Amino acid sequence: MKKNVTIRSFLLGILKCVVYFGIWYGITTIVTSFVVSSLSIANPGFSTEKILDLFMPYATAVSGLSGAIFVVVMGLLYRHKGVSMLDRVKLGPCRVSLCYNMLLFGASFMFVINLVLMLLQLFAPSSWFTSFEENSTFGIGNRAIETIAVCIVAPICEEILFRGLIAKKLREIMPSWLAVILSSLVFGLMHNGMIGLIYATICGAVMCIIYFRTGSLLASMLFHLAFNLMSLLVAGVSIPLYVFILSAVITVGELIFIFINYRGFNHENI
Repeated sequence: MKKNVTIRSFLLGILKCVVYFGIWYGITTIVTSFVVSSLSIANPGFSTEKILDLFMPYATAVSGLSGAIFVVVMGLLYRHKGVSMLDRVKLGPCRVSLCYNMLLFGASFMFVINLVLMLLQLFAPSSWFTSFEENSTFGIGNRAIETIAVCIVAPICEEILFRGLIAKKLREIMPSWLAVILSSLVFGLMHNGMIGLIYATICGAVMCIIYFRTGSLLASMLFHLAFNLMSLLVAGVSIPLYVFILSAVITVGELIFIFINYRGFNHENI
């Protein structure tokens, strides 16, 4: 807890984070239930397991739709309070050079994460990877819709929730490093199994650092977009070793670039 934060403001901050997450989770549950119910009605007599199998191809689109609804709902709630949500989460323009760097950073970091997962295979249980692969084959059968959901909707909605709202609120009531850890763990828990938890937590921490250092949610969104897009582009492709090495070098360089050139936003301004 920060020195100038009272117990009341600390608890209120935690409660707000829970409410943010609760709104998102509630919307996702409602949309998912609606789609599952529609499939059940259209396929009477099917078992629950069969209905869930039918739902799987729609999971990516449902997630994207839920995220879009969440952003609209939060925007309306903030507007009702006379506050702009975009200003609240610091979603504003950033330098062109920073935009280019975040796109490069996100794309290269995808290979770094894959290298981490490859090394993890040396000692982690094979069931972790099997479960992750079985639960990550989402899609709607339409490459364009899947790309929009994963590379545009997800980076915008997830960054607004996990970095712009939750991480930023946590930073107001506790040290930045602890806010990074807690918000990233929550982000990681929303992904598939232990492998999803590990890679998403690491990515969440990096995006949180980008957000805190640059003071721009757009920067973390661009990183997120590039990471997801590169993941789709190289899925099933054999990657040469030199790509992993080059990506590691770029990652280190980008982190140095961020820490040297950006001081972040002040607590009073968030």
